Amino acid sequence: MIKLILVLGLTFFISQTFKFVIDSFSMGKLYFWSYLQDGGMPSTHSAVVTSLTLVVYFNQGFSLLFFVVFVFSLIILNDAMKVRYETELEAKDLNKVMRKLHILHKTLNERVGHKPLQVLAGIMLGFIISLIFYL
Repeated sequence: MIKLILVLGLTFFISQTFKFVIDSFSMGKLYFWSYLQDGGMPSTHSAVVTSLTLVVYFNQGFSLLFFVVFVFSLIILNDAMKVRYETELEAKDLNKVMRKLHILHKTLNERVGHKPLQVLAGIMLGFIISLIFYL
């Protein structure tokens, strides 16, 4: 149980730190908000569910629990890449319309989803961290 918590916590922290470094580099300043923000490179959702799936596999093999976690992970990956990314695109369009029409409204969050490359990077990161921890 402790190993599971350590792997997942480490995966989360490393993924968010990569996101912080990438965002800070692209903005030309330290962008600490990255630690609390969704979206961006790499996908922390993808990294953590990949680590969770591998940890369950390493501990239980091809068990019923592994199958449940694997299916759950596929749903999370799909959601991050499709549903949440569509929400991001819609938020960008709605914010443009609201600015153009001078509608006073809270700006919608435009960074909630992931592109396929961001999800793939998260999967690879979760895979690598889990392998290193268990080998």
